[in-house]
Amino acid sequence: MKAIAAFVCLCMFASSAAFGNLPVIDGSNLTQNTVSAINNLTTAAKTTAAYAQQIQQYKTQLDQYADQVKKFAGSSDIGLAERSRSDQQRFEHR
Repeated sequence: MKAIAAFVCLCMFASSAAFGNLPVIDGSNLTQNTVSAINNLTTAAKTTAAYAQQIQQYKTQLDQYADQVKKFAGSSDIGLAERSRSDQQRFEHR
């Protein structure tokens, strides 16, 4: 009887020591991290799309400004370079 009790105790201690180095996976934590990563990627994709749209709006606005400048410069038959030179000469004479 003592031999059986000793054997059971030996098996319990041996088994806990033998299985002490096995990795443990926390399934709920892994799932939560995966969901969080997917949400972060979705948010990043939406932000990137919003930035792309904003850049396109800036380009459209710059094109409209360029058209306005061309119309303004063309209205008096003086080019922009000539106009800026004449402005510089005016300021130099003051």
